Amino acid sequence: MFEEMKARYLILYSVIGTVVSMVTLVLLNVSVIAFEVVSQLVMYVVVPGIYFGYYFKKHNASIWNVLSFTGTKKWLPTLFALVAVSIAFSLSMFGFSCMCWHRLLRGLSTFC
Repeated sequence: MFEEMKARYLILYSVIGTVVSMVTLVLLNVSVIAFEVVSQLVMYVVVPGIYFGYYFKKHNASIWNVLSFTGTKKWLPTLFALVAVSIAFSLSMFGFSCMCWHRLLRGLSTFC
């Protein structure tokens, strides 16, 4: 089923959906927040839902036939380790940037 899906159609429908939603929202003169929310919903929910829903119905497949949770227990420790390393790296970079800004601002205050 997935080998028949053409990525170019998903990209084309995403572009068309984005352009149509943007033009419609500009003509309706909605707020910036509503514009962002509706644009993201169209881009990440509506267009992929229609695209994948078409192929699932075409092949009489259910989402549960495609998704499988067997064997996920063996991947959980690895996933938790990757998440922990990612969080640690992010926190260390945040701390480093705070330290740099603190030194920079302290240096500027003694300069003035």
